[in-house]
Amino acid sequence: MSSAHPREHRCAVAIAACLLIAIATGACLTSESLPLPGSDAPAKLMAGVGALRETHRYIAEGTAGLAALFSVWLLLRGTTMWQRAAAALTLVIVLVECWLGSGATPGMAHAVLAPVLFSCVVAIAILTAADSSPATPADPRQAGLVRAIPLVILFQILLGAAFRHNFANVLWHILDAMVVISLVLTVSVLLLRPPAVSRGMRTATLTLAIVAGVQVLLGFAVYIALLMSAENSVAIVALSTAHVVTGTLTLAAGVALALQVRP
Repeated sequence: MSSAHPREHRCAVAIAACLLIAIATGACLTSESLPLPGSDAPAKLMAGVGALRETHRYIAEGTAGLAALFSVWLLLRGTTMWQRAAAALTLVIVLVECWLGSGATPGMAHAVLAPVLFSCVVAIAILTAADSSPATPADPRQAGLVRAIPLVILFQILLGAAFRHNFANVLWHILDAMVVISLVLTVSVLLLRPPAVSRGMRTATLTLAIVAGVQVLLGFAVYIALLMSAENSVAIVALSTAHVVTGTLTLAAGVALALQVRP
């Protein structure tokens, strides 16, 4: 039986797009450059922040509901173990995210699980695509490195969330960024060097390398902007939000590449 589900694939892509918007608005709200409720900021600015907060809540709650219904549907209709596993993990994370996001201050766990949820939905989109067959690297040891990439990126997201929520120093986030980009570049060279590498693996590898490179550049841009600016600015908010969104895309790209070498 074919593992391709065109309808489910399109649904997963649409849900992933909505999740990315929710993550972007949430990252903007957690930026230190935005005033907190009850501050003495101008009334117009506070009204805009309030509207953004409501927009984030509506998008996040609506998308979470769709993701939950969609994961239950795929649990019943999935044709492979990987599809059902991804659907089950998506459902669990949605439930945990809804519980964490119900408070006034969702906290660091909410910020970490959101990119994981996005990656789960992206994984479903890949697993329900017409061409989702895994590939085998020439050297089996390369598969181990590929599977380690999502874990290293997830740890980097954890350190970034810890810094944004004042639980850790930014130095750890910067040091781990060097580890991530070094691993990504090493794996990219190893996988793209053989001429017979599959099209899916080549595309996934190039995508990860490009997105990870952009993410590192955005990270340094944010750090430099914070050093140069003593006051809050729109540029810092925009750069910080873009950094969080690209970090989410980097994790999803790592997951996409890891799925290429799944058993």
